[in-house]
Amino acid sequence: MTLETAQKAVSLFVKGKEEGFLVRLLGGEPLLSFSVAKDVIDFGLANYPKIKFDLTTNGFLLDKKVADFFFKRERAELILSSCQADIIRLKKLSDSFDLSFITINFNLLPQSIGQCFNFFEKMVALGFRRFNFLPAFYFPWRKKEIEGLQKFLQKISLFIEVQTIPVKIKNLEYSSKVPLYNLAPTIDCQGGIYAGDFFLDARFEPLKSILKLGNIYKLKSSNEIFDLPLEIDINLLLSRAFSADILTANKMVYEKISDFCRQFKNNILI
Repeated sequence: MTLETAQKAVSLFVKGKEEGFLVRLLGGEPLLSFSVAKDVIDFGLANYPKIKFDLTTNGFLLDKKVADFFFKRERAELILSSCQADIIRLKKLSDSFDLSFITINFNLLPQSIGQCFNFFEKMVALGFRRFNFLPAFYFPWRKKEIEGLQKFLQKISLFIEVQTIPVKIKNLEYSSKVPLYNLAPTIDCQGGIYAGDFFLDARFEPLKSILKLGNIYKLKSSNEIFDLPLEIDINLLLSRAFSADILTANKMVYEKISDFCRQFKNNILI
């Protein structure tokens, strides 16, 4: 995405809004265009006092320069996906800068749920303190794997309880009616406007034309953004992309992570 497209998208969506506004920079790998990412973040922070940004990376291009940029900007959050996290490489990075301000999207995969707690302990030992626990939604979880997910969350609860240094659970801050996906308007590299970020998932490729609402370069004013039909029939959309069995398993997984969050909010252990 060019800086012009990114700045225009931010300006159109934020203009006229009184409440806070979160802009998420996703990929591909957004650090491949870090110059554009940092310029649009600084543009937004300088012009809109209530805007916040986050950027999700696989971490392969994460270095001290990138870390320092986010560390110095209170309203910009750096998120690392644990699926691609290389413990040996992260150990080297931990010698260069503090990892505690970086959020980990801690991916929980059904086939490896039994090893997840050991991996979590290693991440904490490296210095990470902010975690967003993200089960692999829309996968065929079996009953035994869902039970394993519940046991993992129980271990996390007990682990956090005894820590002298707080471990922050980012799940408590963000919620979506549809797990994994963001329902907010999403802009692609050409300025196309989509209902949510479903189109970034290859499984929704056949539905991409339905999800596309327009283009930022064809709008005459920011008000036209909010005249677009942003509301979509979520259940119909999901049923066209996934089987009934996967949606049933997804519901059970979502209930487990929701219970985990509710009990933390009420200061009650699982």
